[in-house]
Amino acid sequence: MRIFKDFISRPRKEGGSNPLFSFVFLYPDSTATGFLAVLTLGLLNRFLSPSTSQVLSRPGEDLYRQFMAWREFGFGELRKGHLALWNPHLFCGAPFFGGFQSALLYPPNWLYMALPMAFAMNLSMALHLFLAGWFTYLWVRKRGSHPAAALLAAWMFMFSGSFFLRITVGNISNLCTMAWIPLIFLAVEGFRQERRWRWILLGAFAVALQVFAGHIQYVYYTALFLTAYVALVLPGARGRLTLGAGFFLMYALGGLLSAVQLLAGWDAAAESVRAKGLPLEVLSMMDMNPERLCYLLMPRFFGSWNDYWGGGIYCEGHPYVGVVGFVLALHALKTSARPDKKVFAGMAAFITLLMLGLRTPLFALFCRFVPFFSDFRAVSRLNILVTACLGALAAMGLDEILKSPGVLKGLAKAMAGGGAVFLAAAAAFFAAPRLGGARLFHQFLPHAGGMAASFLGCGIFLAGLSFLSLLG
Repeated sequence: MRIFKDFISRPRKEGGSNPLFSFVFLYPDSTATGFLAVLTLGLLNRFLSPSTSQVLSRPGEDLYRQFMAWREFGFGELRKGHLALWNPHLFCGAPFFGGFQSALLYPPNWLYMALPMAFAMNLSMALHLFLAGWFTYLWVRKRGSHPAAALLAAWMFMFSGSFFLRITVGNISNLCTMAWIPLIFLAVEGFRQERRWRWILLGAFAVALQVFAGHIQYVYYTALFLTAYVALVLPGARGRLTLGAGFFLMYALGGLLSAVQLLAGWDAAAESVRAKGLPLEVLSMMDMNPERLCYLLMPRFFGSWNDYWGGGIYCEGHPYVGVVGFVLALHALKTSARPDKKVFAGMAAFITLLMLGLRTPLFALFCRFVPFFSDFRAVSRLNILVTACLGALAAMGLDEILKSPGVLKGLAKAMAGGGAVFLAAAAAFFAAPRLGGARLFHQFLPHAGGMAASFLGCGIFLAGLSFLSLLG
């Protein structure tokens, strides 16, 4: 824990006579950490009893269909002192340890050797929900944001459609691997600012744990994103070599630490169907449908789990970040003086175009020319990196408001205008089927009410934010 001491703010001012009030002002980062822990426990507490038999996933989803069986088999063997290299229960047998998602060497997974299965599953998901938020908070704080802004970014990452929905569907290896993304970001940012070895070691540690966590696709996407990010934020010629070398060392050392898993996985993958190459139509499966971009603000526009009627799979490519975060991200683009705002905005836009799959030429170009990109399906999983970009931008936007509260009046006008547009759209969707528009709405008619309600809710929320901004 010593490596995180430098991230904890020193006392800045007295908080008055109230001890709790004083503590919040004297130790904002510790307070934020406690808040994230209490938030996670408060949200999931009924699933965190050792005697529970209910797991944090919908019946019939991936947790029930594969992960519980994998964990029971793999860690049951590990409890006996056997590293399960082979799974004899699948067809005539298949590699198990080399399958990455067995995650036998991932330290938090050793809970499965000591705890009941349902409790261990739930505890693992709760732990990684907290870690995702905490690491995001530390990363954004290291970038110089106010504690409140960093807490907002942490909230956006934890409860985004790209992260939180993995709990419901039971993609536990996705969840565990994504949680380490902001810690790697923190290491890169720390080294960019300070050029010290401890950041390289922290990055190597995080990369290794991300590999062991079990979903190699997110490991690859994180490395690809950071390669582009480091190239875009490289300083002048004198610092260029140092930063590039530090970033390379993070991944080189992380690869060495996790070599036993990487080499076993590489060997198993060489014998799989994907090693022979997959057609673009298969690779583009589970891409981002353009209409799903409305989920950034309206998470129920095309229905939810039980009544989803949009394109693709509900949990794949779900970009929800919330109205507040999105508005603040736009505000940062307009008002922030930080040069890296263009980097985050540009990368978010570029990744979104890439997630559209074969609808743009980018996907085919990446599959052809970017090494290993064509080894993975579900390009929509890149949306976790869009979420991180929007979180960083939203934190910049809130920073600007905290520095100059007077900008709230201008922001209030913009939100009032946006709210009026959404309210008008709600009225149109509500009235059109009833005023002779059934022919135009024939394929959406059964869902027009829900779509109108989504527009209405977003419009009312924006109007409420506008009113609060005027009061501020």
